[in-house]
Amino acid sequence: MLISSARRGRRGNIVSELFSRSNRVRLSVLITSMMAIASLWACGGGSTASLPPLPPAAPPPAVCSVASATSASAQTRVRLGAYYFDGWSGPLTNFHFDGLVNGPYQDREPLSGWQDNTACAVEQQLAWAHSFGIDFFVFDWYFNTTVNDPGEDLNSALKFTHAMPNRHGMQFAILYVNQTPFIISTSADWSSAINEWVGYMADPAYVLINRKPYFGVIDMRAMRETFGSSSAVASALSQLRTAAQAKGFPDVYIVGGFNTFDGSSGLDGLFPDLSMAKADGYDAVSMYAYGFSGPLAASGVQPFSELSDVGTWIWNQGALNSPLPFIPVAMGGWDARPWGENEPGRPAFWFSRSPQEVTTFVSDAITWAESNPQVRPEPSPTSPLVLIEAWNEPSSPSLTQQEILPRALLQLQFFSIRKVIARSGAS
Repeated sequence: MLISSARRGRRGNIVSELFSRSNRVRLSVLITSMMAIASLWACGGGSTASLPPLPPAAPPPAVCSVASATSASAQTRVRLGAYYFDGWSGPLTNFHFDGLVNGPYQDREPLSGWQDNTACAVEQQLAWAHSFGIDFFVFDWYFNTTVNDPGEDLNSALKFTHAMPNRHGMQFAILYVNQTPFIISTSADWSSAINEWVGYMADPAYVLINRKPYFGVIDMRAMRETFGSSSAVASALSQLRTAAQAKGFPDVYIVGGFNTFDGSSGLDGLFPDLSMAKADGYDAVSMYAYGFSGPLAASGVQPFSELSDVGTWIWNQGALNSPLPFIPVAMGGWDARPWGENEPGRPAFWFSRSPQEVTTFVSDAITWAESNPQVRPEPSPTSPLVLIEAWNEPSSPSLTQQEILPRALLQLQFFSIRKVIARSGAS
């Protein structure tokens, strides 16, 4: 739009008039009057009391310092996941901390501190794990924790992760821990849990296998006992699949967990029958931990090779006997002494370990997955899938907890530069 020279000139005259001396005086009087009126309002009418002091300024929000991405963050050799047990959000006096904080195992305090009960603590662990080459956490999920385990929230870290705007490259998935007292036993509770699980699955950072959300069940046999039959389990899992499909997913990739018998390592005839996994509607099988499957005569400290031998035996038997894809799990150690959770009739035993031994074991799991394409969840060229037990269970000298594992991952040559963790691992 064109503006005439006359209008431009008039505008200039108005500005000159506004800032003439007389008008500047009037403007000053007006401002002084407005300030006086504001003072009267602040003091409650015509009171001559002085203005109340301003409240102290709120402190600036604390900055959450997290690890930076590294070359390991972009590694593609393996899709590496780690189980995450969130028993560390409650008070330091509860069961999970018993024997650790005030007992003889105080040296197992994680580098990030005992508790992970804040968003920053969880964010730090996400960034830290990814900087060492871990791609995702599989969070242990517990039903109705406020009733079944009052005083703490065993799903706290999962909730923090889901609400976090920046997961620092990490993904996450869910493992339903269907163990007493967290077993879902009614259809209404099952439907409610499904709604919660599918809500997490819709998160862009949720782990997908063949474009399907990953969902684990820790104990297939317990599911059979809860629902009563193979067909009932399949129906329950189908309900989960239908709910996910309603959200636009093609399906859910459901992984059934199994347990091996105590002392069964090397005894092929005692390996569990995995045919139920296919009958009950699972897509793959895996497991959580297998420390008690070592030799029955074990007592006291045992070499780490005993534990890695158990794992290797399970992987090989899985490849031979599973009718479905099989996901290998490498443990970083095992020690139930802080909680006194030894099997009845067996002496206490635990495994020593070093970063190099854990390195070798995790590397062996990756090599095994590469060498057994017939049981891989996703075919090549997709990277093989391997799980580690666990990221944050300081009751195991497996990763006090964030010391042994990072050192081990360093030696997997995920890094172009090497880092050093200051504290040594506990034995």
